[in-house]
Order: sequence, then structure tokens, then C-alpha cells
Amino acid sequence: MAKLLRAIDGYQGSLVAVCALKFAPLVFVRPGELRAAEWQHIDFDAKEWRYFVSKTEVQHIVPLSSQAIKVLEEPFSRPMQT
Repeated sequence: MAKLLRAIDGYQGSLVAVCALKFAPLVFVRPGELRAAEWQHIDFDAKEWRYFVSKTEVQHIVPLSSQAIKVLEEPFSRPMQT
């Protein structure tokens, strides 16, 4: 696992891909759920990601660690590139 996390840290792809790679091992959701994530489902105050899975008709509540919150905030902390 350590080797994988080091490889993710060294990845030089797009900001979205880098953030997704860093976020995935912190939340352990399916890749499709991660791709479908919407900002409106993230509650930074409660540190939760809530989304409804239509296939199982179940509301999922994913607790967000401080590390996960930091990854989500990363795109906003970088200067915009033009």
C-alpha cells in the first residue's frame, strides 16, 4: 500500500485525476460513485459525503477525514491556470 500511495504522490497528471487518486483510498467507494460525486453532496461542516445509490435505493453516508477534506479543498487552494 505504501508503494501505491508514493506513486500517487508522484503522479503528474491533471489536477482532477491527482485529487481523485488521493481521495479514493481515503473513502473506499466504488470508482463509479467517485466519478459521479457532486459538490452539493459534500457537507464540509459535518465532514460527510451523502449520496443516494439508485441501484440499491440506499442513502450512503461517507465520513470524511481531515485528510479527505484537504484533498477536496486542494483545487481551490491552487492558482487558476489560463
